[in-house]
Amino acid sequence: MEGLKINIPEYIDWNSFTIKDMNSTNVIIFAHDLKRDINSDLEKLKILKQMPNLQFITVNSDDFNVGIYIGELLRDLPLVKNFHLLDDFQNRDRSYIQANALPKSMRFRSIPNSYIQWGANKKNLNYGFQKINNVPVVQFDTADTTPYYPSKEALEEIDRIITDFSKIPNLTFIDKVVLVANYLQQNVQFVSGKVSHTVDGNYECEGYSYEKYGGIDSVNNVIFDKIGKCNCISRAMMLMLNNPKMNVNCRIANSPGHSYCSVYDDKTGELYCVDPTWCISRNPNRFKDTLKASSFSDEFILIGQDKLSTMDFHNTSNVLPKTFSQKSIDRKLILQSVEKLKGFGISFDYPMDIPLPSIRTDRLVGEDITP
Repeated sequence: MEGLKINIPEYIDWNSFTIKDMNSTNVIIFAHDLKRDINSDLEKLKILKQMPNLQFITVNSDDFNVGIYIGELLRDLPLVKNFHLLDDFQNRDRSYIQANALPKSMRFRSIPNSYIQWGANKKNLNYGFQKINNVPVVQFDTADTTPYYPSKEALEEIDRIITDFSKIPNLTFIDKVVLVANYLQQNVQFVSGKVSHTVDGNYECEGYSYEKYGGIDSVNNVIFDKIGKCNCISRAMMLMLNNPKMNVNCRIANSPGHSYCSVYDDKTGELYCVDPTWCISRNPNRFKDTLKASSFSDEFILIGQDKLSTMDFHNTSNVLPKTFSQKSIDRKLILQSVEKLKGFGISFDYPMDIPLPSIRTDRLVGEDITP
C-alpha cells in the first residue's frame, strides 16, 4: 500500500553499509572494528538521513568506544537512538563503561550480565545475542530486567562465598566449576511456582506465594530464599564463577524454554556446558517428594556435544564464543577434584534442609516439563 511505513528492521553491518532506498522505520546497526574513515562514515550518515520513514536507530557493538564514536556521528539526527553493548567474552576490568561517556542523545540500553562484577555500572542487562542477517541482536530474559537485578546484598554474599572458596590452594578450572555446582546442589531447591512441573511429576509447594517470592526470576531468590528456576539458577552460577576471585569465563547459554551455562577453559581453549538446574531437578540423588538434591551429581557439568546430543532443551540459540567441545570432561578428573576438595572440608552429601516442603503428584498431560 502506497505510503505504508515499513516496520520490519533493516539490519546493517556498518563496515559494509552500502544499502540505499531503504524504507524502514527502524534500523539496527552492528558497529565493530571501525576504521573511522570520516568521509565514508559521513556518506553512510547521508543514506540514513535520506530514509523517509526512519524513526529508530539501534547501535550494537562489543566495543564501548565504538558506541561513543557512532553516537557522536549520529548526534544531530532527530531520531530515537539506542546503544546496546555486546559481550566480547572476556573477563576484564569494565570500569571504563560509563553512561555519561555517550552523547546525551544516545540512550544506553544494556550491558552483558557478565560484566556487573567487573566494574560496569548499569542495571539493564542482556545475556547474549543471536544473529539476524549477520547482525548481532541482543537477547533479554526476565531475570536480566531492572526489577530482578541482583541486590547489593546478593552480590556481597556471592563475593563472601567465593572468597571462602578462593582460600583453597591451587584451584583448577575443574575445581572451581565443581565447587560452585556443588554449592548450588547443596543449597538450592528447584521451584518454579506453586507447582513445579518436571519429567517425573508435579511438585506442589504449599509454602510458596507470589507475594513472598515473586516470580522466582531473581538471583536473590537463589542466594537468600534457596529456591530458583533455570533462569536465576544459571545466573547465580554465572555470577559466582565470573567473580574476579574465581575468574572463570562463564556465560549464559539458552535454548527455547531453558537457560544454562557455558564455561570456557582458557588453558585448553575448550567450551563446555554446565546445567546447574538439571543438576538439581534431574539429580538422581534427591530427597523424597522434592526437587532438592541429597548429594552431588556430575551428570550435567562440564559436558560436551557427546552428552548434549542426547539431551533435549540444549540446542543453543544465542551466540557463544565458539561451539561446545566435542567431548565431555573425563568423569575421572571430576572425581579426582571431588576427592581433593573433600580434603579441604567440602561436603558432597547434603543435610535434609528443604526450603519449601512439597508433595509430588502425577504429571499433567500437556504441561511444560523442561526441568
